[in-house]
Amino acid sequence: MGRDMDKKAIAVLRWSTLEQGNSDRSSEVRQDANISRMAALHGWPIVERHVDAGRSAFTGENLTKGKLGELTRRFHTGALDPASHVIVVEELDRLSRQSPGVMTAWLTPLLNLGLTIAIANTGQILTRSVMETDFGGFVTMMSSAFSNYEFSRKQRERGNASWNKRREAAASGKNLSRHRARGWLQWDAEKKDYIPIPDRVWLVKDMFRLRLARQGKAMIAKDFNEKAKTNPIYRPWSTSKTPPKAWTASAIARIVQDRAVTGYVQYHRNPRGAEKKVPIGDPIKVYPPVIDEETWARANDMRLTNQLKTQGRGRAVSNLLGPLAKCRSCGGTMQPLGSARTRINKDGSKSQHYFLYCNTAKMTKGVGCTNQRGWTYSKVEQPILDRLLSLAIDDQHFRADDDTTARLEGDVVRLQRMVTDKQASKKRLLVLIADGEDEEAHDAYAAADAALKRVKADLTKAQEALAEAKGAVTPGEHVVRVAEVREKMESDDVDERFEARSLVKAAFQDVIDRIVFDPKNGMVIVSLVQGLGAMHILADGSVGYLDLVRGGKDYGQDETVEGFLRRRDGRNLTTGVGG
Repeated sequence: MGRDMDKKAIAVLRWSTLEQGNSDRSSEVRQDANISRMAALHGWPIVERHVDAGRSAFTGENLTKGKLGELTRRFHTGALDPASHVIVVEELDRLSRQSPGVMTAWLTPLLNLGLTIAIANTGQILTRSVMETDFGGFVTMMSSAFSNYEFSRKQRERGNASWNKRREAAASGKNLSRHRARGWLQWDAEKKDYIPIPDRVWLVKDMFRLRLARQGKAMIAKDFNEKAKTNPIYRPWSTSKTPPKAWTASAIARIVQDRAVTGYVQYHRNPRGAEKKVPIGDPIKVYPPVIDEETWARANDMRLTNQLKTQGRGRAVSNLLGPLAKCRSCGGTMQPLGSARTRINKDGSKSQHYFLYCNTAKMTKGVGCTNQRGWTYSKVEQPILDRLLSLAIDDQHFRADDDTTARLEGDVVRLQRMVTDKQASKKRLLVLIADGEDEEAHDAYAAADAALKRVKADLTKAQEALAEAKGAVTPGEHVVRVAEVREKMESDDVDERFEARSLVKAAFQDVIDRIVFDPKNGMVIVSLVQGLGAMHILADGSVGYLDLVRGGKDYGQDETVEGFLRRRDGRNLTTGVGG
């Protein structure tokens, strides 16, 4: 026992997927605890710790590469004395899940050199003496490891066979099994397939139409609930036994974001210890499509999604500043109070009883924040419109007004989505290669890489075609177009006013970083993204703007910033002045 206590421990940890080590540390923490307990029990100080993250024991890659492979070479070359060290692992399969022959070939030379292997979970200690004198125990250890190897192999083969069978069936238009039902579909027992429910499909299409018309999920839900009072086609539905009483914003979002409307389903698996599901392969077509790929991609474009986050439930869009407006005292949001309705005074002038207050101060009656000052909303909105609107609005904020341009926009967004999907597919294949769970993963990765390059090339062509179809407007034409939007913001037509104000609010969300209200001096400070500029609005109504664009500075490949700089330079050329 004394000689054993003189040994030094080397902790060896391994997990086969990079995600298990990075996004969730439970495997690492567990292995560390078990190894430390085993070492402490025998009085072995841990002098080294080696982690093979993403190295597969099933393929045996970790035996020749990575930290364990390097450790093995150090023992064989004499850089480390095997007789004075113990490798401590949680389980034997942390070293290898290879066949008994491969495991024996790796272990025997090390044990003959005097190395000790300790298995924390079972308390077993493997030495040259055990191998020679307790051959039965040694065989039992090898059999245990072999059973893990055989189980992993059979499980992989069964899973691949089942998955390939489903994919082949889906490719030929057949469903081998029923999947989770979608509310706009019903199962036909005779055809053994899903068929669309016409009224519900119409409603799904209406959701997408309204989404592309810049209506957010809350507004769509409110609109449907109002119409459901007189038209049963708008009544809510779900796959649960108890039908919902009303449409909710989250229910609308689930349908609009569900790839199943295009017919595709993404299968997932739940790795042990992982917080999130991991996609299995690429999406496969299971359901009859009710929305085309271009429409789904446009409706789920990240830029449109971000623009609609702060829209609200009504169609007034009275507050263009939204969550950008912050209190200098507490950092809370500035909320408008009063009525945004414009009143016509006796002298013909217009006025509003609409003010911005710190929401925290109002909600806590001064306890959470002492800023009780109010700002006249119009005196903040108007200067921002005057100074920033022409810089904030770009071509992307204007919806296509002809079928050809709309189709090209759809192509661009669809291809952007495909690039994202192909990149995710490559990442999944890398994990499979690291795991060694798919012998064809290397070939699949090469094919996915080639497909990604083709899609990127198609995207570049589509973007060029869209730019040509839209045509680049001159600075003067841009000023006229912005003026038209400004005029429509006060239109008597509700729909026209809504679209114009929604467009402006989306533009502000893109280029403005924050709007800070300082109660001490009554100043409002507007800061632009990436430090492009800043403006101040004083209590006396005076306004100033500071152009902070620096020549030669790398602002990155940000489309919003590039557009801002292009319009800024164009306006300077038109007016003959700087920002």
